[in-house]
Amino acid sequence: MGMFKNLFSLEPDFKIAAREALGFVVSLRITDTERDVMQMVDAEPAAFIAERTLLFAGLTHSFLIHFGDSRQNEKVMMVRHYFDEYIENHFRKLPGVDANYGANLIRNANKKYTLANFDSYPGQFIAAATENRIPPEDCEKFPEFLGQIDGYKKVCCEFLAKKIIVLNKAQ
Repeated sequence: MGMFKNLFSLEPDFKIAAREALGFVVSLRITDTERDVMQMVDAEPAAFIAERTLLFAGLTHSFLIHFGDSRQNEKVMMVRHYFDEYIENHFRKLPGVDANYGANLIRNANKKYTLANFDSYPGQFIAAATENRIPPEDCEKFPEFLGQIDGYKKVCCEFLAKKIIVLNKAQ
């Protein structure tokens, strides 16, 4: 059934890729490693997942700019356009969150979590995930946490690279 759905879909490949990227970013699944890290830094799961979602959103936006705009790849530029639209709508429609506040969250994440300032991610992330109980400069005390942040960058890059390869092969 899924094969026929995609076969007869009138939706362009870049919109499908943008929806898949949105699903990747807003996933609520927690790995065992993340549970260990949350326990180590004494982070509430809701705060940790919220900040991880913002990190993935900012990273995805930044990678799509890198792979699309900087390389003049129009398909990837379209994925970024629709991803930005979908992720902002997702944050605007969160239950119990003001629409403008949700939109500002994602805009700030796009500024905060860029490829250019990757070295500052751990401090920013740990402070937000622990609701400022651990100051940004203390993130060096948690090597497992630093490894998790590097893992996030790798996972996000690999996910998008696979999507871009498929997108570029499509006619």
